[in-house]
Amino acid sequence: MGLGDYEWGRQHPHELPSSGFTNFDVQQGQMDALKEQHDKMHGTPAGPVPNMPANSAVAWGPPLIFPKKVWVAVVLCLLFGPLGLFYATKKGALILIGILLAVPMVTHSLDNGPFMGLWLEGSMVVSLIWSVVAVKLHNGRIR
Repeated sequence: MGLGDYEWGRQHPHELPSSGFTNFDVQQGQMDALKEQHDKMHGTPAGPVPNMPANSAVAWGPPLIFPKKVWVAVVLCLLFGPLGLFYATKKGALILIGILLAVPMVTHSLDNGPFMGLWLEGSMVVSLIWSVVAVKLHNGRIR
């Protein structure tokens, strides 16, 4: 069996045999039949979402924003300090952690134990207050 004995072109089992030009009407009819089979099996249309532009980046609407709980923010800040602030506000947590790291470095007080102890305790109090305020602002915006 030589190379000339094989049919050239498309070799996929679900495609039409190649016989010159492509017959788009037959292919479209096959696609319609496949979509009907899909609809019967799954109970939903296989096509795009109705009443949605074809080039739309959002397929299912705006993202859902849920309210945050104040008690969760307080517990996270008590357990993790400024890292717990990430639950309430990411920007606020980054700002507070940046200040928490930058001030001792600039003032050269990293090896001053009493200052660092007060500094860490103060940052926990600030993160607690900041998280409660941020959660209340977040919940006020979504209602």
